[in-house]
Amino acid sequence: MVFFSTVGTLALCEVLVRIIAPQDYTGTWYENSPHGANINKANWVSRHQVGQRVIQYRLNDLHLRGGPIGNGAHRVLCLGDSFTFGYLVAEPDTFVNRLGELAKQDFPGTTFEFLNGGVSGAGTGDMVLFTEDFAPRIRPEAIVIFLNNDDVERTVGTKLFQLEGDAVSQVVWAPKPSFVKDLRERLRRRAVYQWLLEHSALVEVVRTAVDRKMAEAGRTRAVQHTPAEDQANVRMVEGLFLRLQHWCDQNHCRLLVVTTGYNNFPDYPFGWNDGNANGMFFKEAAGFFERSQIPFHDLGPELSAAVHGDFNLVVIPNDLHPNERGNELIAGLAWPWLRSQLQTVLKTNAAIAVQ
Repeated sequence: MVFFSTVGTLALCEVLVRIIAPQDYTGTWYENSPHGANINKANWVSRHQVGQRVIQYRLNDLHLRGGPIGNGAHRVLCLGDSFTFGYLVAEPDTFVNRLGELAKQDFPGTTFEFLNGGVSGAGTGDMVLFTEDFAPRIRPEAIVIFLNNDDVERTVGTKLFQLEGDAVSQVVWAPKPSFVKDLRERLRRRAVYQWLLEHSALVEVVRTAVDRKMAEAGRTRAVQHTPAEDQANVRMVEGLFLRLQHWCDQNHCRLLVVTTGYNNFPDYPFGWNDGNANGMFFKEAAGFFERSQIPFHDLGPELSAAVHGDFNLVVIPNDLHPNERGNELIAGLAWPWLRSQLQTVLKTNAAIAVQ
């Protein structure tokens, strides 16, 4: 009696929610990496719906968006957050995929393969750990970091790394255990949980409510850093880029950094890029990368000029992520600079092969 009453009540609630408050059905495509970073699942397909926009994400065995890695002679691993991943955008329309198409046109006879390692919500620390965990198997000849508005604060918030002392070389991995994170990870592994997310309006209502509560709690716990603390966090992220550069030097790989361009819109609300550690890093970025001899290019002025300063032309309606036009512009504006950098990669590798 209790069992059938419970099932009947849940079924009735499911019907009522579907009638009164229709939901968007979205699965989960995340898991934790060996070092605690948030990464895409391996060998997975997930549904993502926001209103009438429905996307299927496919992920390969190396946690990259797309199908299996091909036989490309020159692999370019692109790392970033949801912008790089292509949030709510079909796979062929992502700027990573478009860069691959541009490479085919401009390097005929030379096989470049652009690999999408974007992870929604990723910060610089997540990208460093992804490189160290998975790049040895991917074997890229170049790693392109698509620097976005909130990368620094996300790195601070995840607490995967900390700066010991004042030297940027003293960045150490230092994750903290979390009961909530462990519980979420156990749920993510359950196939039945994935099925319910993509088919049950009632489960979607519960998840949305929990996500909202967690977001509110996060804002409540947000710590206001002093300028000195913000500067220390900037130095930590600079140390992470130097750590990436060291990995690339040791593995015959070239590190390249380019912004998504959305950092140049002063009224763009994503990233809280308003004078905290995010803003401080962007102000110092060009000088830091030049001193560190890391090739860097800021798309901001070009993207802003292309849309006459109106970011609404290049974001998904009722969302802040790049739409198809935004992805097209990022690829088109980044490509001339990336093309020249990849020409250097080809020449360097050719010289190494001769030696």
